[in-house]
Amino acid sequence: SVGKNMAQAAGSVFAVDADDSIVSLRESTGREVWKNSDLTGRNLSAPASIGEYVAVADKDGYIHLLSAETGNYSGRSKIGDAGRPARLLSVDDTLYALTNGGKLYAFELRN
Repeated sequence: SVGKNMAQAAGSVFAVDADDSIVSLRESTGREVWKNSDLTGRNLSAPASIGEYVAVADKDGYIHLLSAETGNYSGRSKIGDAGRPARLLSVDDTLYALTNGGKLYAFELRN
């Protein structure tokens, strides 16, 4: 079951389940496209869709990017200390994250 908010992009819905697995579902059918369980137990945030990626933040202050098409891990960036950001927000090709310490980060996708 889905335990957090979802994100949507290009015919897919992305969610984080109660075990902190990230799942991609086909929007039209609800069928699972892929599931990534590499980050289980990290108290993940709700996902955000940005370009060809899905982003989540974790309890250790990292933002992780996964391929929206395959679910493969694409990278991460440390933005703060323990305690995940309250929410990730994506606008166009920019991902925003506010740390628990009040610092705002903006990540921009580049080709």
